[in-house]
Amino acid sequence: MTLLVYVRFSFARGESFSYDFANYQTYLLALKEVEWATLMEFLPLTFPYVFVPGGGAFELGFAAITKWLLLVLSPSAVYALMAAASVGLRTFAMRRLGLEWGWLAAIQIYAITLFEANALRAGVALSITLWALLMLRDRRWALAMLGAVAAASQHMQVVLFVGPFALLFLTPQRWLRVRWLPLLVLGVSGLATVMATGLLGGLDVSKLDDYSGQSSGAVGLNLVSVLSTVFVAFAVWVSLGLPRQPGSAADVSGRLTERIWVCAIYASLPALALLLFGTELSAIGDRAWQFALVILVTVSTPMGQSAAGRWLRGSMLGLILAVALTNTLVRYPLSNFFSPPLPYERIVPLWLVR
Repeated sequence: MTLLVYVRFSFARGESFSYDFANYQTYLLALKEVEWATLMEFLPLTFPYVFVPGGGAFELGFAAITKWLLLVLSPSAVYALMAAASVGLRTFAMRRLGLEWGWLAAIQIYAITLFEANALRAGVALSITLWALLMLRDRRWALAMLGAVAAASQHMQVVLFVGPFALLFLTPQRWLRVRWLPLLVLGVSGLATVMATGLLGGLDVSKLDDYSGQSSGAVGLNLVSVLSTVFVAFAVWVSLGLPRQPGSAADVSGRLTERIWVCAIYASLPALALLLFGTELSAIGDRAWQFALVILVTVSTPMGQSAAGRWLRGSMLGLILAVALTNTLVRYPLSNFFSPPLPYERIVPLWLVR
Protein backbone atom coordinates (compact mmCIF):
# COMPACT_ATOMS: atom_id res chain seq x y z
CA MET A 1 0.00 0.00 0.00
CA THR A 2 2.82 2.41 0.84
CA LEU A 3 4.43 1.87 -2.57
CA LEU A 4 1.12 2.36 -4.38
CA VAL A 5 0.51 5.64 -2.56
CA TYR A 6 4.02 6.84 -3.42
CA VAL A 7 3.60 5.99 -7.11
CA ARG A 8 0.14 7.60 -7.29
CA PHE A 9 1.29 10.87 -5.76
CA SER A 10 4.47 10.85 -7.85
CA PHE A 11 2.35 11.00 -11.00
CA ALA A 12 -0.19 13.48 -9.63
CA ARG A 13 -0.23 16.67 -11.65
CA GLY A 14 -2.30 19.81 -12.07
CA GLU A 15 -4.58 21.97 -9.99
CA SER A 16 -7.52 19.57 -10.33
CA PHE A 17 -5.92 16.66 -8.45
CA SER A 18 -7.36 17.96 -5.18
CA TYR A 19 -8.26 21.20 -3.48
CA ASP A 20 -4.87 21.76 -1.86
CA PHE A 21 -2.38 19.56 -3.72
CA ALA A 22 -1.17 22.36 -6.02
CA ASN A 23 -0.82 24.73 -3.08
CA TYR A 24 1.36 22.24 -1.25
CA GLN A 25 3.68 22.12 -4.26
CA THR A 26 4.02 25.89 -3.98
CA TYR A 27 4.55 25.66 -0.22
CA LEU A 28 7.31 23.07 -0.62
CA LEU A 29 9.01 25.02 -3.39
CA ALA A 30 9.03 28.14 -1.19
CA LEU A 31 10.40 26.08 1.71
CA LYS A 32 13.12 24.65 -0.55
CA GLU A 33 14.28 28.11 -1.57
CA VAL A 34 14.24 29.85 1.81
CA GLU A 35 17.33 29.90 4.02
CA TRP A 36 17.31 28.42 7.52
CA ALA A 37 18.38 31.78 8.93
CA THR A 38 15.22 33.35 7.52
CA LEU A 39 13.07 30.62 9.04
CA MET A 40 14.66 31.05 12.46
CA GLU A 41 14.53 34.85 12.42
CA PHE A 42 10.96 35.18 13.66
CA LEU A 43 10.65 31.80 15.39
CA PRO A 44 10.56 33.32 18.92
CA LEU A 45 7.48 35.29 17.84
CA THR A 46 5.73 32.60 15.79
CA PHE A 47 6.58 29.36 17.67
CA PRO A 48 5.41 26.60 17.20
CA TYR A 49 5.14 27.86 13.62
CA VAL A 50 7.82 29.07 11.26
CA PHE A 51 7.04 31.68 8.64
CA VAL A 52 7.96 30.79 5.07
CA PRO A 53 8.01 33.78 2.69
CA GLY A 54 5.75 32.95 -0.21
CA GLY A 55 4.35 29.91 1.57
CA GLY A 56 2.82 30.95 4.87
CA ALA A 57 3.19 29.55 8.37
CA PHE A 58 3.96 25.90 9.08
CA GLU A 59 4.58 23.86 12.19
CA LEU A 60 8.27 23.67 13.06
CA GLY A 61 8.41 19.87 12.93
CA PHE A 62 6.85 19.65 9.49
CA ALA A 63 9.09 22.43 8.16
CA ALA A 64 12.23 20.78 9.56
CA ILE A 65 11.51 17.33 8.07
CA THR A 66 10.49 18.61 4.64
CA LYS A 67 13.32 21.13 4.51
CA TRP A 68 15.80 18.32 5.13
CA LEU A 69 14.21 16.11 2.45
CA LEU A 70 14.15 19.01 -0.02
CA LEU A 71 17.94 19.07 0.07
CA VAL A 72 17.98 15.98 -2.14
CA LEU A 73 14.45 15.62 -3.53
CA SER A 74 12.05 17.70 -5.59
CA PRO A 75 8.88 19.12 -3.99
CA SER A 76 6.69 16.55 -5.77
CA ALA A 77 8.93 13.68 -4.60
CA VAL A 78 8.91 14.98 -1.02
CA TYR A 79 5.12 15.19 -1.05
CA ALA A 80 4.83 11.64 -2.39
CA LEU A 81 7.34 10.30 0.16
CA MET A 82 5.65 12.02 3.11
CA ALA A 83 2.21 10.85 2.03
CA ALA A 84 3.37 7.26 1.48
CA ALA A 85 5.18 7.14 4.82
CA SER A 86 2.08 8.51 6.54
CA VAL A 87 -0.24 5.90 5.00
CA GLY A 88 2.26 3.11 5.72
CA LEU A 89 2.62 4.09 9.37
CA ARG A 90 -1.13 4.43 9.76
CA THR A 91 -1.77 1.00 8.24
CA PHE A 92 0.80 -0.55 10.59
CA ALA A 93 -0.71 1.12 13.65
CA MET A 94 -4.28 0.24 12.67
CA ARG A 95 -3.48 -3.44 12.19
CA ARG A 96 -1.48 -3.65 15.42
CA LEU A 97 -4.40 -2.01 17.25
CA GLY A 98 -6.63 -4.81 16.00
CA LEU A 99 -8.60 -3.13 13.20
CA GLU A 100 -9.98 -5.64 10.72
CA TRP A 101 -8.97 -5.39 7.05
CA GLY A 102 -12.46 -4.44 5.85
CA TRP A 103 -12.71 -1.51 8.24
CA LEU A 104 -9.10 -0.60 7.52
CA ALA A 105 -9.65 -0.38 3.76
CA ALA A 106 -12.75 1.79 4.14
CA ILE A 107 -11.25 4.21 6.65
CA GLN A 108 -8.00 4.47 4.69
CA ILE A 109 -9.90 5.49 1.53
CA TYR A 110 -11.61 8.16 3.62
CA ALA A 111 -8.39 9.31 5.33
CA ILE A 112 -6.27 9.44 2.17
CA THR A 113 -8.91 11.50 0.37
CA LEU A 114 -9.21 13.99 3.21
CA PHE A 115 -5.70 14.15 4.55
CA GLU A 116 -2.85 12.95 2.32
CA ALA A 117 -4.53 14.28 -0.83
CA ASN A 118 -5.60 17.61 0.70
CA ALA A 119 -4.05 18.21 4.11
CA LEU A 120 -0.69 16.47 4.22
CA ARG A 121 0.37 17.86 7.58
CA ALA A 122 -2.83 16.69 9.24
CA GLY A 123 -2.44 13.27 7.64
CA VAL A 124 1.09 12.83 8.98
CA ALA A 125 -0.06 14.04 12.40
CA LEU A 126 -2.97 11.58 12.39
CA SER A 127 -0.70 8.64 11.57
CA ILE A 128 1.76 9.56 14.32
CA THR A 129 -1.13 9.93 16.79
CA LEU A 130 -2.33 6.39 16.01
CA TRP A 131 1.22 5.12 16.47
CA ALA A 132 1.34 6.91 19.83
CA LEU A 133 -1.89 5.16 20.85
CA LEU A 134 -0.28 1.85 19.90
CA MET A 135 2.70 2.66 22.10
CA LEU A 136 0.29 3.57 24.89
CA ARG A 137 -1.49 0.22 24.59
CA ASP A 138 1.88 -1.55 24.73
CA ARG A 139 2.77 0.42 27.89
CA ARG A 140 5.70 2.15 26.24
CA TRP A 141 4.95 5.41 27.99
CA ALA A 142 7.96 7.44 26.85
CA LEU A 143 7.38 6.59 23.18
CA ALA A 144 3.68 7.42 23.54
CA MET A 145 4.51 10.86 24.92
CA LEU A 146 7.13 11.39 22.22
CA GLY A 147 4.58 10.42 19.58
CA ALA A 148 2.04 12.92 20.89
CA VAL A 149 4.61 15.73 20.78
CA ALA A 150 5.78 14.67 17.31
CA ALA A 151 2.19 14.64 16.05
CA ALA A 152 1.59 18.17 17.33
CA SER A 153 4.82 19.29 15.66
CA GLN A 154 3.29 18.30 12.31
CA HIS A 155 -0.13 19.89 12.85
CA MET A 156 -1.23 21.78 15.96
CA GLN A 157 -4.87 20.82 15.48
CA VAL A 158 -3.89 17.46 16.96
CA VAL A 159 -4.06 19.15 20.38
CA LEU A 160 -7.87 19.28 20.07
CA PHE A 161 -7.90 15.49 20.48
CA VAL A 162 -4.62 14.65 22.23
CA GLY A 163 -5.08 17.26 24.97
CA PRO A 164 -8.47 15.97 26.23
CA PHE A 165 -7.36 12.37 25.69
CA ALA A 166 -4.27 12.82 27.88
CA LEU A 167 -6.31 14.41 30.68
CA LEU A 168 -8.92 11.65 30.51
CA PHE A 169 -6.31 8.87 30.41
CA LEU A 170 -4.82 10.22 33.64
CA THR A 171 -8.27 10.36 35.23
CA PRO A 172 -9.05 7.52 37.69
CA GLN A 173 -11.03 4.72 36.06
CA ARG A 174 -14.01 5.11 38.42
CA TRP A 175 -14.44 8.74 37.37
CA LEU A 176 -14.67 7.75 33.71
CA ARG A 177 -17.74 5.68 34.60
CA VAL A 178 -19.60 8.66 36.09
CA ARG A 179 -22.62 9.10 33.82
CA TRP A 180 -22.69 12.89 33.80
CA LEU A 181 -19.02 13.23 32.74
CA PRO A 182 -19.72 13.07 28.95
CA LEU A 183 -22.40 15.77 29.29
CA LEU A 184 -19.94 17.94 31.23
CA VAL A 185 -17.22 17.50 28.59
CA LEU A 186 -19.66 18.22 25.73
CA GLY A 187 -21.13 21.22 27.52
CA VAL A 188 -17.74 22.77 28.28
CA SER A 189 -16.59 22.06 24.72
CA GLY A 190 -19.71 23.67 23.26
CA LEU A 191 -19.26 26.77 25.42
CA ALA A 192 -15.58 26.98 24.48
CA THR A 193 -16.52 26.68 20.80
CA VAL A 194 -18.96 29.58 21.01
CA MET A 195 -16.40 31.71 22.84
CA ALA A 196 -13.62 30.77 20.38
CA THR A 197 -15.81 31.77 17.44
CA GLY A 198 -15.96 35.31 18.74
CA LEU A 199 -12.33 35.50 19.87
CA LEU A 200 -10.72 34.10 16.72
CA GLY A 201 -12.78 36.38 14.52
CA GLY A 202 -11.09 39.41 16.08
CA LEU A 203 -7.50 38.13 16.07
CA ASP A 204 -5.03 39.38 13.50
CA VAL A 205 -2.98 36.18 13.29
CA SER A 206 -2.45 34.80 9.79
CA LYS A 207 -2.72 31.13 10.69
CA LEU A 208 -5.91 31.60 12.63
CA ASP A 209 -7.31 33.88 9.96
CA ASP A 210 -7.18 30.89 7.60
CA TYR A 211 -9.87 29.32 9.79
CA SER A 212 -11.78 32.22 11.31
CA GLY A 213 -14.86 33.30 9.43
CA GLN A 214 -14.92 30.32 7.09
CA SER A 215 -18.37 28.77 7.14
CA SER A 216 -19.91 25.98 5.12
CA GLY A 217 -22.58 23.33 5.24
CA ALA A 218 -20.07 20.85 6.60
CA VAL A 219 -20.79 21.94 10.19
CA GLY A 220 -24.01 22.56 12.06
CA LEU A 221 -27.00 20.25 11.84
CA ASN A 222 -26.64 17.88 8.90
CA LEU A 223 -26.80 14.16 8.30
CA VAL A 224 -23.21 13.48 9.37
CA SER A 225 -23.41 15.58 12.55
CA VAL A 226 -26.76 14.06 13.59
CA LEU A 227 -25.57 10.48 12.97
CA SER A 228 -22.31 11.23 14.77
CA THR A 229 -24.11 12.64 17.79
CA VAL A 230 -26.40 9.61 18.02
CA PHE A 231 -23.44 7.25 17.66
CA VAL A 232 -21.34 8.97 20.32
CA ALA A 233 -24.30 9.04 22.73
CA PHE A 234 -24.93 5.30 22.33
CA ALA A 235 -21.18 4.54 22.35
CA VAL A 236 -20.84 6.28 25.71
CA TRP A 237 -23.81 4.28 27.03
CA VAL A 238 -22.33 1.00 25.79
CA SER A 239 -18.86 1.90 27.13
CA LEU A 240 -20.26 2.59 30.60
CA GLY A 241 -21.64 -0.93 30.59
CA LEU A 242 -18.50 -2.69 29.37
CA PRO A 243 -17.55 -5.56 31.68
CA ARG A 244 -14.50 -4.87 33.76
CA GLN A 245 -11.50 -6.79 32.51
CA PRO A 246 -9.83 -9.27 34.89
CA GLY A 247 -6.93 -7.90 36.84
CA SER A 248 -4.34 -10.45 35.77
CA ALA A 249 -1.08 -9.18 34.34
CA ALA A 250 -1.67 -11.27 31.22
CA ASP A 251 -4.68 -9.12 30.30
CA VAL A 252 -3.05 -5.71 30.71
CA SER A 253 -3.18 -5.10 26.97
CA GLY A 254 -6.92 -5.82 26.86
CA ARG A 255 -7.66 -3.50 29.75
CA LEU A 256 -5.58 -0.74 28.19
CA THR A 257 -7.36 -1.24 24.84
CA GLU A 258 -10.72 -0.75 26.59
CA ARG A 259 -9.45 2.32 28.45
CA ILE A 260 -8.07 3.85 25.24
CA TRP A 261 -11.48 3.34 23.59
CA VAL A 262 -13.38 5.00 26.43
CA CYS A 263 -10.94 7.93 26.55
CA ALA A 264 -11.11 8.29 22.76
CA ILE A 265 -14.91 8.50 22.86
CA TYR A 266 -14.81 11.23 25.51
CA ALA A 267 -11.89 13.03 23.81
CA SER A 268 -13.91 13.17 20.58
CA LEU A 269 -16.59 15.29 22.28
CA PRO A 270 -14.76 18.63 21.72
CA ALA A 271 -14.52 17.79 18.00
CA LEU A 272 -18.22 16.90 18.00
CA ALA A 273 -19.02 20.22 19.67
CA LEU A 274 -17.06 22.03 16.96
CA LEU A 275 -18.92 20.04 14.32
CA LEU A 276 -22.28 21.00 15.82
CA PHE A 277 -21.69 24.56 16.94
CA GLY A 278 -18.61 25.89 15.13
CA THR A 279 -20.45 27.26 12.11
CA GLU A 280 -17.99 30.15 11.79
CA LEU A 281 -14.99 27.85 12.20
CA SER A 282 -15.93 25.16 9.70
CA ALA A 283 -12.34 24.55 8.59
CA ILE A 284 -11.49 23.59 12.18
CA GLY A 285 -14.73 21.87 13.17
CA ASP A 286 -15.06 19.69 10.10
CA ARG A 287 -11.41 18.63 10.14
CA ALA A 288 -11.40 18.02 13.89
CA TRP A 289 -14.30 15.55 13.61
CA GLN A 290 -12.77 13.85 10.56
CA PHE A 291 -9.58 13.37 12.58
CA ALA A 292 -11.52 12.00 15.55
CA LEU A 293 -13.64 9.70 13.37
CA VAL A 294 -10.58 7.93 11.96
CA ILE A 295 -9.29 7.35 15.48
CA LEU A 296 -12.68 6.15 16.75
CA VAL A 297 -12.98 3.61 13.93
CA THR A 298 -9.44 2.40 14.61
CA VAL A 299 -9.82 1.85 18.36
CA SER A 300 -13.46 0.67 18.32
CA THR A 301 -12.72 -3.07 18.69
CA PRO A 302 -13.72 -3.18 22.41
CA MET A 303 -17.32 -2.58 21.28
CA GLY A 304 -17.32 -6.21 20.19
CA GLN A 305 -17.49 -7.29 23.86
CA SER A 306 -21.28 -6.89 23.92
CA ALA A 307 -24.13 -7.56 21.49
CA ALA A 308 -25.23 -3.92 21.67
CA GLY A 309 -21.69 -2.77 20.98
CA ARG A 310 -21.31 -5.08 17.99
CA TRP A 311 -24.59 -3.83 16.54
CA LEU A 312 -23.68 -0.19 17.15
CA ARG A 313 -20.28 -0.60 15.53
CA GLY A 314 -21.52 -2.56 12.54
CA SER A 315 -24.57 -0.42 11.83
CA MET A 316 -24.28 3.13 13.15
CA LEU A 317 -20.52 3.59 12.81
CA GLY A 318 -20.64 1.82 9.46
CA LEU A 319 -23.45 4.14 8.32
CA ILE A 320 -21.50 7.25 9.34
CA LEU A 321 -18.49 6.02 7.40
CA ALA A 322 -20.64 5.13 4.38
CA VAL A 323 -22.21 8.60 4.32
CA ALA A 324 -18.79 10.26 4.77
CA LEU A 325 -17.30 8.22 1.91
CA THR A 326 -20.25 9.05 -0.34
CA ASN A 327 -19.83 12.74 0.40
CA THR A 328 -16.06 12.85 -0.14
CA LEU A 329 -15.88 10.56 -3.17
CA VAL A 330 -19.18 11.01 -5.04
CA ARG A 331 -21.35 13.96 -4.00
CA TYR A 332 -18.55 16.46 -3.34
CA PRO A 333 -15.33 14.83 -4.63
CA LEU A 334 -12.30 16.18 -2.76
CA SER A 335 -9.57 14.56 -4.84
CA ASN A 336 -8.85 12.41 -7.86
CA PHE A 337 -6.54 10.06 -5.98
CA PHE A 338 -8.84 7.11 -6.68
CA SER A 339 -9.43 8.03 -10.31
CA PRO A 340 -9.38 5.48 -11.88
CA PRO A 341 -11.42 3.46 -10.97
CA LEU A 342 -13.63 6.37 -9.91
CA PRO A 343 -14.45 8.90 -12.66
CA TYR A 344 -12.18 11.93 -12.97
CA GLU A 345 -13.70 15.11 -11.55
CA ARG A 346 -12.58 18.60 -12.42
CA ILE A 347 -11.77 20.13 -9.05
CA VAL A 348 -11.37 23.89 -8.81
CA PRO A 349 -9.36 24.90 -5.70
CA LEU A 350 -10.94 27.59 -3.56
CA TRP A 351 -7.70 29.56 -3.83
CA LEU A 352 -4.22 29.12 -5.23
CA VAL A 353 -0.97 30.33 -3.72
CA ARG A 354 1.23 31.96 -6.35
